[in-house]
Amino acid sequence: MEISTIVALLALGAFGWWFYRRNAAATRKREEEDDEIGRHDHQRAHEMAKIQSDLQRWTGPW
Repeated sequence: MEISTIVALLALGAFGWWFYRRNAAATRKREEEDDEIGRHDHQRAHEMAKIQSDLQRWTGPW
């Protein structure tokens, strides 16, 4: 009885540790993807500003 209780507690602890590590890894991956999206938005905004600048240069001020 005592050995089965100890084994059950160890199994429960191992599952808890695995679950914690899995959530931490998922959170890091989600943050990396959010950072990647932010970089693409910044790059897109920079390119749009460049296009607008070129357009103003060729057409003159409004």
